[in-house]
Amino acid sequence: MADALSPRRRSRRGLVLGVLFAAASCRVPAPAAECAAVMTWVAGLALPAGAHDRTLPDPLRASSQDGRVRVMVGPDGRRCLLLKRQIGYKDNFEGALYCDAPVRSDEVVERPGGPAVVSIVGDAEFEELYVRTRHGDRHFAVYFDLH
Repeated sequence: MADALSPRRRSRRGLVLGVLFAAASCRVPAPAAECAAVMTWVAGLALPAGAHDRTLPDPLRASSQDGRVRVMVGPDGRRCLLLKRQIGYKDNFEGALYCDAPVRSDEVVERPGGPAVVSIVGDAEFEELYVRTRHGDRHFAVYFDLH
């Protein structure tokens, strides 16, 4: 049976489906191997304790939408990365949090009826990351939503 939609409506439906597929694929967190590659590069920078914003080198630039990584180096030397995979209105984002040592249990706040929140003290960008999914104790799909 032939499609009852006009060519224009079929085109619009295809566009809508394409946009929805693209949006869904952007929500996929950075794979662990990709995060590990960024972490290896960051470790080579020997950054001091504190928060740092760095432009990724060309081979790693696709790891985040803006080609940048936010790095938090704790006083204990633990490094955590924030890769913003999709950046939206009001700087809301979907991304990946990846650390070279486990995120401590006191840094993950479970909320009844809502998503857990990762809060790593020392930088505002790491203090309110809502958890979509956990991929172990070092890798999280996260988002920030200012509403």
